[in-house]
Amino acid sequence: MPRSVVAILHGGYWGLYLLLIAMMVIGTRMNTPVPQFLFSTSAGFLLIAPNVVAFYVQYFILAPRLFPRKRFGLLALVSLLTAVSTSLMCAAVLGVASGRAPSVLRTSLANAAAFITWLSMLALIHMTLALVIRGFISWYEDIAVKEQLARKTSEVEAALLRAKLDPHFLFNTLNNIDVLIMRDAAAASNYVNQLSDILRFVLYEARAERIPLDAELAYFDKYIALQRIRMANPNVVSYTLSGDTRGLSIAPMLLIPFVENAFKHAAGEREAGAIVVAISVQQDSLTFVCSNSYHPLPVTQHTHNAPVMAAGGLGHELMHQRLNLIYPKRHALAVSDSNSRYSVRLDVTLDARRV
Repeated sequence: MPRSVVAILHGGYWGLYLLLIAMMVIGTRMNTPVPQFLFSTSAGFLLIAPNVVAFYVQYFILAPRLFPRKRFGLLALVSLLTAVSTSLMCAAVLGVASGRAPSVLRTSLANAAAFITWLSMLALIHMTLALVIRGFISWYEDIAVKEQLARKTSEVEAALLRAKLDPHFLFNTLNNIDVLIMRDAAAASNYVNQLSDILRFVLYEARAERIPLDAELAYFDKYIALQRIRMANPNVVSYTLSGDTRGLSIAPMLLIPFVENAFKHAAGEREAGAIVVAISVQQDSLTFVCSNSYHPLPVTQHTHNAPVMAAGGLGHELMHQRLNLIYPKRHALAVSDSNSRYSVRLDVTLDARRV
C-alpha cells in the first residue's frame, strides 16, 4: 500500500478519535474550550498520550512479530501488560511534569485503581484497533504481492509454452529445405532467405509480450509463401485477410501453430483447397479460421492418424493453456473433425497497440 494512503489512514483514525473526544466535551457542557481541553489539561493528556503510545507499540512491535507466528495468547497477554504499563507511565510523566499526581489518583487507592483500569481498557481498545489496521494493510500488501507473482508466473508460463511451440516450426522448415536442396537449388536459396526473415522475427520481434498485429500478419504471409514454394499446386492453400488491422496488437506466434498443423496433416500437395485459412478483423475482434482435409486411415489405425491439434493432443492442450494465460475470458476456441476435414476457429478480443 502506498505510504501516502497509510498516512491518510492513520491521520483519519486519530482525527476521528479527537472528534469523538470533542463531542464528549461539548456534550458535557464544560466551560473549557475543546482545543484547550485536549492539549492543555491533565484529562486531555491522559486521553491521548497513553493511547498513542499503546497504539504504535502494537502497530510497529507486537503485531508484526507475534501475529504472523500465530502467538495469539502471548500477543493478548503482552498487549494487556502494555496497556497497563503505558497508562501508569503516562500518569507518572504527568505527575512529574505538573509536580503532583492527578487528583483522582490522590483520593483513594480504590479510585486510583479504577482510574488506571479505565485508562488501560481504553489503551487496550486502541491496541486492538491497531492490530486490525495493521492486519488490513498487511492483507492488502499480500494481495498485491500475490497478484504480482501471478502475473510473473503467467508471463513465464506463456514464454515456456511458446518455447515449446517454436521448435516445431523450425524443425519442419529445416526438413523442407533439406528436401528442396537436391531438387531445386534456386528455390532452396529463396527458401533460406524466407527462413532468415522468419527466424529474425521469431528471435527478436516475437520476444515481446505484444506486437503489432500488422507485424504478426506479415510474418504469417511469409510463412505461407514459404510453404507454397514447395507445393506442386500453389492453390493447395487458400488464404484471405479482411478488415482493418491498424492500431491493434496481438501475442506473437499465436496463430501459426494451427497453420503448421494444417500443413503437416493436409491431404496432399496437389489437392486445391486442401488448406483454407481466413482471418477477419472487426474493430478489436479477430476471427481466425483454419481447416485442412486429410486422408483417414482404417478404424484400427485411426488413433494414429488424428491431427496433433485434435482434442486431447499435446499441441491443442498447449494452445488452450497459452490462450487462457494471455487472453483469459477474451477468446473462444472451437475445434471440429468431420468428413475427413479438421477445422479450428479462434475468436479473440485484441488489445489496442501501445504507442
